[in-house]
Amino acid sequence: MSLMLIRKDEFLSNLIGKYYPLLWYTGFHIVLSPLAACFVYLRYRDRDRSPETFIYFVFFLYMFIRAIASLISGDAGRAIATFYNFLVLFSGFLLFQTIKGSDKFSLQIIKSFANLFLFTVISYQLIYMFVLVSGEYYLYHKSLLGIIFQNAELPGLLDAAKTAIYTRFEWGFGDVVPRMVFLAEFPTTSALILSLTYAFFILYKFKKLSFFQLLMIDFIVLVSLTYTQSRVMLLAFLLSLLLSYLLILHRNNKVRAFLYGAFPFLIVMIGLGVFYLTDYLSSFRASSANVRFLSYMMGIELVLDSNPWFGLGVKPRVDSLIDIPIGSHSTLISSLVKFGIIGALFSTILFFIFPIKHVLLKVFNHNIPTEYRVFSVRVLPVILLWMVFQDLDAYTIASLLIFSCFGILSTGNKVK
Repeated sequence: MSLMLIRKDEFLSNLIGKYYPLLWYTGFHIVLSPLAACFVYLRYRDRDRSPETFIYFVFFLYMFIRAIASLISGDAGRAIATFYNFLVLFSGFLLFQTIKGSDKFSLQIIKSFANLFLFTVISYQLIYMFVLVSGEYYLYHKSLLGIIFQNAELPGLLDAAKTAIYTRFEWGFGDVVPRMVFLAEFPTTSALILSLTYAFFILYKFKKLSFFQLLMIDFIVLVSLTYTQSRVMLLAFLLSLLLSYLLILHRNNKVRAFLYGAFPFLIVMIGLGVFYLTDYLSSFRASSANVRFLSYMMGIELVLDSNPWFGLGVKPRVDSLIDIPIGSHSTLISSLVKFGIIGALFSTILFFIFPIKHVLLKVFNHNIPTEYRVFSVRVLPVILLWMVFQDLDAYTIASLLIFSCFGILSTGNKVK
């Protein structure tokens, strides 16, 4: 009986991590991954009465009331969107609670995401090589969800899940540039998956990796991130590399190790800087930054003029000349636009202040295993910068990954 329970638990953790590419391939990842997180919580549920959990509870209650209010007002579209955002965050929160309450499951989810990293980083190389050789820069296929609902229009990201996109292209100075979108809806989220699953891989295999093996894998991941052309995630990963190397070298306290580590890292940074800071890339991607900044300013001005404390709700009806909708592409600004100053305070405390506090407590506590301290500085810059420019409540895999990191950061678990 116990063996059956272990296998069931491993299957659920693998459904969130290791088997996620299969779910993405079929298009059902948007539904099945959050359900797996709910089943896991029911299996390991534990009463956590910490202040952090209480603040989460109040925040989710506030979101739920806003969703009900939208439904009562007769705006079904906004109500569905609000409920979807609620479920994405709530499923991540349930996973967060499970990891905090169960050392056994936390080890399973670490292993599952580590396996997902191996599949992802190998797939990146094969897909990009195929794209460059074949010249098919827009690589995609219809998912099983797309085949079943071929003639039906589904709401929001469910409709996007009807197509599994591996790479898409953008134009720059007349040239076509392929961008990796594997396992996600957008390149930035694809880069997030690669960066965070790599952190779980390091956590799982840290004691078996030599410094030079770690450096070599870092280089492979760094090159893989360039396939997504996400400037924010590349910067975040470089920052996480620098912090983790300083932590490892401080532990070893060896000048030779510093020289071996610093010079290759410096060479990689200079090489990527020469490539990425050219007019070629900065020019044809600069317009996206301008549009996004304009969206942020419009959203802030609109909510402060209209309803500063309670916000405008999900998907506010605003006539806009820009492509990016008001109140999107930033977790903090999105919370402000949707739920006002109250929502922005919740978002700041839960998604920024608490993670930073947990990381600082881990990094400066020498009684905590080094692999957990390295994991902390690996994930924090990536998560924070991603949330500055993306919505946490929009993507299921991003929510599950980030909340899994929050769960590990808030505990003192040890990899056995």
